[in-house]
Amino acid sequence: SITSSRVQLLKFKYGTFFTLFCRKICPIAIDMKNEGELIKQLNFFKFDKDIQIIFAKTDSVYADITWLKNDLGEMFKHRKHYYPDSLVPQVITFISAFNYAVITTDSLLLIGLDKYLGSSCEFYPAMNYPVFMTNRLRKEYIMANCIQALYQKDYNADDLKNETLAQMIYFGKMIYYTDMLAPEMSDTTKLGYTKKQLKWCFDNEEEIWTLLIEQKLLYATNPRTYLKLINDGPTTQGFPKESPARLGYFIGWQIVKAYMEKHAEITLSQLCKETDAQKILSESGYKPHK
Repeated sequence: SITSSRVQLLKFKYGTFFTLFCRKICPIAIDMKNEGELIKQLNFFKFDKDIQIIFAKTDSVYADITWLKNDLGEMFKHRKHYYPDSLVPQVITFISAFNYAVITTDSLLLIGLDKYLGSSCEFYPAMNYPVFMTNRLRKEYIMANCIQALYQKDYNADDLKNETLAQMIYFGKMIYYTDMLAPEMSDTTKLGYTKKQLKWCFDNEEEIWTLLIEQKLLYATNPRTYLKLINDGPTTQGFPKESPARLGYFIGWQIVKAYMEKHAEITLSQLCKETDAQKILSESGYKPHK
């Protein structure tokens, strides 16, 4: 069991992660200064039957994570190439009883492995996760989620204009950023689509764009309008049922790619910092594939 000396060791070994784990991940709703209560709560967590079952399952699926260390190492190399001043965060894996997948801070990249136990994992139906979500609770999505969490940490979406185009370009840049940091990753994984869904997007790209223009969706400022194109789900509302969710990501990505093809002099950092979505669209010369 966890004792006072063990708590001191954990604090020393994990520093800010220990506090984060207790306050946010575990979560222990107490004053952290009350060590006796803290020890009691940590032991509750450690010896909880459900937590032990989740831990055993996670431990068996991730008995060897050499591949993950290698993939992260490659990704950080690419990141260093585009961002020479970037620091490599400390990577820590954890379990949180399915509360968190990836958490980023300035110095930490935290991966909740119990959110990646495989689409057929017996725990997920009990959590009432919809099928489109359980399809992505697999190890091949860890890398995409980590990269996109780093992007969202460095380029905060809170300052974005309430407008479809601005939102689409922001998330399009996120997929392009993923392209650059993980060039080997499949497009389906970056977008969270099946092969069939991605093919549908490319096959219907012109129709999607036409609909955005004709229905005056591109400059819509009502969140209820543009969030249909951004939010996750089984499909994108207002589009054929075969369409995947988040069509805004897909179209934004196509515009950003077209823009970068025309502007070889622009760095990834400059692209990501560019907040003028209209400028990116205008200078992209974007023409949807027919």
